[in-house]
Amino acid sequence: MPTAQTSLIEKFFDFLYENQEGYICIATSDAKMPKETFKQAFFKWPIQHAEMIQFVEASALRRNVWFGVNLLDRPERKKQFCLPTNLVWADLDECHPSKVEPTPSITIESSPNRFQAIWRLNEIHPPEIVENFSKRIAYKYHTYGADPSGWDLTQLLRIPFTMNFKYEEAPEVVVTEALDDKLGVELFQTLPETETDTDIDIAELPNLEELPTVEAILGKHTLALGRAGFFVTYEADLDMKDDWSRVMWKLINICLESNLTPEETFAVMLPAKCNKYARDGRPDSFLWRDIKKAGAAQNRLAGITSGLVLGTPSMPLTLPNIYDGRSNSETFIDEYRQWGTLATDAIPEYHEIAAAILLSAVLAENIKLGTSYGEVVPNLWALILGDSTLTRKTTAMRMAMDMLHELDDEAILATDGSAEGLLTGLSNRPGRVSIYFRDEVAGFFRSINKKDYLAGMPDLLTQLYDVPPTISRILRKETIRISKPVFIFFGGGIKDRVYQEVSEEYILSGFLPRFLVVTGDADVTRIRTTGPPTTAIERERKRIATLLADIKEQYSRRATMVIAGQTIDVPAKTDAFLTTEAWEHYGAIEMKMAQAASESPYSALALPTFERLSRSLLKLAVLLCAVREEPKANTIQVEKTDVIAASRFIQNWGKHTVDLVMNSGTSIVQRQIQRILGTIRKNPGVNRSRVMQWYHLSKREADEIFNTLEDRGEIRILRKGRGQQLWAEE
Repeated sequence: MPTAQTSLIEKFFDFLYENQEGYICIATSDAKMPKETFKQAFFKWPIQHAEMIQFVEASALRRNVWFGVNLLDRPERKKQFCLPTNLVWADLDECHPSKVEPTPSITIESSPNRFQAIWRLNEIHPPEIVENFSKRIAYKYHTYGADPSGWDLTQLLRIPFTMNFKYEEAPEVVVTEALDDKLGVELFQTLPETETDTDIDIAELPNLEELPTVEAILGKHTLALGRAGFFVTYEADLDMKDDWSRVMWKLINICLESNLTPEETFAVMLPAKCNKYARDGRPDSFLWRDIKKAGAAQNRLAGITSGLVLGTPSMPLTLPNIYDGRSNSETFIDEYRQWGTLATDAIPEYHEIAAAILLSAVLAENIKLGTSYGEVVPNLWALILGDSTLTRKTTAMRMAMDMLHELDDEAILATDGSAEGLLTGLSNRPGRVSIYFRDEVAGFFRSINKKDYLAGMPDLLTQLYDVPPTISRILRKETIRISKPVFIFFGGGIKDRVYQEVSEEYILSGFLPRFLVVTGDADVTRIRTTGPPTTAIERERKRIATLLADIKEQYSRRATMVIAGQTIDVPAKTDAFLTTEAWEHYGAIEMKMAQAASESPYSALALPTFERLSRSLLKLAVLLCAVREEPKANTIQVEKTDVIAASRFIQNWGKHTVDLVMNSGTSIVQRQIQRILGTIRKNPGVNRSRVMQWYHLSKREADEIFNTLEDRGEIRILRKGRGQQLWAEE
């Protein structure tokens, strides 16, 4: 083939795929025996770009040559392996491109007066979305001669600048028009939808013998299904008066939203009590069709929301009442909060938890508490989360860290973010407090999730929390050894982004439950204008800083220890003891927390979370005691009142920890959908238009969100004339 034609073929593929990656299917056949000689070859784009062009050039000398429109994640031309794309396609056949709207990005004349068309979108979309658009075009222009079957994801189109050997004269396949502009998705959304029973190919039905058991599937997805209220509905008995279709559709959507595959959903729904098709003796293909339709609807929602919607917990996890309200004595945390609220308009709870971190940073290296399960060091971890800048997350955190810097300018650990960088910093501070301070923790979690070299970071940090005697890590050039690290993690970030990045694995592993969490929502009415510093604020800050310095000095005793043959100074420990009453009160709280967790429908998540909240309460009680009294003979005595005071803060902060646990893994838009549902619950019968105005929703976004909530059975929509009223289902 001439070099000029080779160059044109290269430009054609570059035009379509640009910097995307995946496998391209190149199919060939001999015109005389097309079925018998049909072959497929796969090339990795763009790595095998040159080999592919060479293969096309050689094949096109005597054979028909096609390409698969969609890139694949493996060398196999099947729907399930198609990657997200920005291409829409149609085999227009006898339909002239001038009749088609929107105008194709590239028009190919595959033979005289027969055409193919491809449209380039300005964004990448899930394969099901673009397949749906391709189908709409095929059906809309079918009466003009378009092939109604040329819309599926595995569609093959002829490659331009090759020959069509279907005809004796072997005409050249040519590009008749190519436009640089990329199109917005809204141009395709206005095309009429098509829904026919032929959408679901019976041959696609899963093989029942190859499906896992229902018990295995439900066991695998228990947490997600339980949070979505699946089991109550799944196990309910129905009579003929019930709306079987609504119940079945709700369960199908819950399964798919809880990350069950269509095949797993099929296996679970076949024996379901609400399977109306089994009740009526109709084929299983009807159930499979509904599952595929539900999946397509959810993928349309995914196209505008960046993620599928998980079910909203039907039974919220709640923290038991552990504070009896009998102690109202003021603590250091209360004093710090009062100063903080004078100095800034940050949410008061932010100052509370910052004060707790300050106490831990000043005291943790010098105090230990003996328990039945070993020695406890009162190091705390905390997360401050908020909606936006208006919550003043960073302001509250910086105020505390600035004060700590005046007391110990080496306590805030400098690190490059890697596990090795962190360990290196800790190895230089044996037995000393070291704070890992991150004011945008969502990015940190995202890095852990996506970067292989950070994969073990949560496990490492979890180890450090428990103040092990030693940790060793073998690197390529050295071995790092850390002795008794008193490690504190203090992080902040945008609430929705953090919720999106953390998964249930963070909870089950015990990493996330080790954090005390405070969240806040932006409130414009709380904003104060910026002004000059006042004498009262400066005086109170100085008093608190002096108090912390005095406390630090009271507990800053030194001792010597031998490490690697060298004698060094390390902090000496003050022993904390609980009175009998204090132990009994703490034990009652601990049992109440454990019982509430074990009886919760989310016990797998609640047990590690509530157990660690109990441990944090004990640590906080020790810190409050250390502020309240000076050590005597290197000991302090923790009273019942200290435990009660600590329980007051844990009761208040604990609800934020629970909220984080119950929303782990949810995206920003998932959270918005939950807020919209909450708005409908608070405003029964609210007009659809009002909700759209409040949340700035487009018509398409509103359609997908309200339809999803209706499919879940969480709202009902009453249509009156041209308007709609929204009601939450009880």
